[in-house]
Amino acid sequence: MYVDPVNYLPVVLSMAIGIAPVLYFRRNGMLFLLAALAYFMAIVAKAIVQAVFYSFFHEQQLATYIAYGALTAVFEIGFAYAFALFYRGKFSAHRGWAYGSYLAFFENAIVVGAFGLLSLIVINLFVTQATGLDSLASGNILMSIPSAFERITSLVAHAVWGYLALFAAVSRKPAYVLAGVPLAFIDSAAAWWDMTHAISYPLLIAILFTFVVVWSAAALAVTGQLGDARRGLGRKAEA
Repeated sequence: MYVDPVNYLPVVLSMAIGIAPVLYFRRNGMLFLLAALAYFMAIVAKAIVQAVFYSFFHEQQLATYIAYGALTAVFEIGFAYAFALFYRGKFSAHRGWAYGSYLAFFENAIVVGAFGLLSLIVINLFVTQATGLDSLASGNILMSIPSAFERITSLVAHAVWGYLALFAAVSRKPAYVLAGVPLAFIDSAAAWWDMTHAISYPLLIAILFTFVVVWSAAALAVTGQLGDARRGLGRKAEA
């Protein structure tokens, strides 16, 4: 059975995008554990709400699209802040980026990357045999580019709201976490596109990537963290 390697490229890129920042920043076991609890509890909570209100979350309407973003804001950002309250260390920008990169790691490297890779392997091993196909349809290597930028957009969004969540928790200024809330609504745009395909996928990713970068800079500036955040990206920054 022939397997086109291009089919695996998006998930492999997703894993690389998820792992690279974790290797870059100094590891912190406590923050990694808190990020894991925050992320997976949020994913479970979102899944439960979507299952309970299944019909609503499959309707093509503005309220549904907004609800997807609201779930991410309440659970992913909310839990990121709630679990950051258990952190007893001092805040540094480097630690803030580490916490955010851990949240992105579980999204990109584990859920989208590793689980996605496992799904493709299962499909190739079992589904193609059951259907009598010699292979899955060949992939398009050019579509891996917007797919990679989608994962980079996710990385930036998680990193920034994770940074703000830890900063807000340690500084005891919970209002600061609100600066990252608009980033959650990229999930609203993703839900709208999944249901309508009203614009091309590359255009959607270009719009979302631009929005996330611009809003992230604005959010860090509003909270007075833009300068510290930039310095915190250095490998020699205080860990």
